[in-house]
Amino acid sequence: MTIITGLIFAHKIIGLSIGMLIADLGVGRVIAVFQHLFYEKMEAVRI
Repeated sequence: MTIITGLIFAHKIIGLSIGMLIADLGVGRVIAVFQHLFYEKMEAVRI
């Protein structure tokens, strides 16, 4: 989204930094771990 928004409004790639990329990867991995740990419980609650 950052790349698309930057290209539309500023006509160049802005707002990307190494910190944002690391945070994105970290959040994705944390979500994957929680999904792995709690998948069965989430499926049991699902209607």
